[in-house]
Amino acid sequence: MKNNNLNKQMIKKMCLISIFSAISLILYIVGPKFSLPFFPAFLEINLSMLPILIATFMGGLSDGLIVSLVRFLIKLPFSSTGFVGELSDLVIAVIVVLALGLINKKEKLPCKNLIMLAVGIISWIIAGYISNSFSLPFYLNLYGKEAVLGACSMIPGINENNLILMYYLLGITPFNFCVSFVVVGITLLVNKRLKSIYDKI
Repeated sequence: MKNNNLNKQMIKKMCLISIFSAISLILYIVGPKFSLPFFPAFLEINLSMLPILIATFMGGLSDGLIVSLVRFLIKLPFSSTGFVGELSDLVIAVIVVLALGLINKKEKLPCKNLIMLAVGIISWIIAGYISNSFSLPFYLNLYGKEAVLGACSMIPGINENNLILMYYLLGITPFNFCVSFVVVGITLLVNKRLKSIYDKI
């Protein structure tokens, strides 16, 4: 009986990982992507992190990490950024999943959703700094400082001398705040209903 229950749980977990990996990959490759006029055009908003966070809340920390890794590995052959963009997305996914997955384990936490929203936003912004610590130098070497500066021309007061500082302060920080607020917020809104359905299966 125990073996049967264990097998059912394993099958259930494998199905969860497979389904959300597929959804995340579809959103990542062919899903809607758009940029906002007050951010550099190469900072595109996509919702491929949404299935990763839902898988984390529904199945646990390991499920979210596996979905993140699957998305990364399958996307690699189609990379147009020399794998740097994919690696950057993986870094963000792993850090955010770890942060939210660990908080989600705490059952008796007052104002849990608000705390998780705050943790999601802060961890996403920190992860953005870490990922840009290697991706920004790569793009500066690849395209040159003038090209990157031109792409960031909508950032107020940016110039050759303060390019990196202003890009961090008025580029990726507010961008990652907006993206994380939307993705984590949607996840928290749908999480309970999806989790209850998952637990009944």
